Amino acid sequence: MSAGFPSLGEFVAQHQREYSVLGGFDCCTCGWTPRDGSGCATYEEHVEAAWREARMIRSPEQLDANWPMGAVIQEVHTGACCEEPHCDFYEQLWVMQYQMGWMPAGAEYYDWDEEPRLPARLLWHPEWGA
Repeated sequence: MSAGFPSLGEFVAQHQREYSVLGGFDCCTCGWTPRDGSGCATYEEHVEAAWREARMIRSPEQLDANWPMGAVIQEVHTGACCEEPHCDFYEQLWVMQYQMGWMPAGAEYYDWDEEPRLPARLLWHPEWGA
């Protein structure tokens, strides 16, 4: 998978539900427990948060990795860009076009000097299948 992002199958293999007989609660093969301080109260919340984090693009190196044509990412609003109470940040979708660079989804014409804002989240990877 590009830039070290796991496939869904790889992710699921790392996050199997287990039951702690001693503790009397569900836990995960990755080491998560409801008492680990992550803020996730249930196994389901943990898996959702872990999958969301596994697809995050945080560095320019990850963004510039050798992405295949058709990969789709979305900018993630963190609030860091906001100086006004009503931020106009639009979580733009970007598509890898012909391995030449990221292009805003749906754009007919594009200024190639612009890049996705970080962080961004990988929404689709062609290796994931249809």
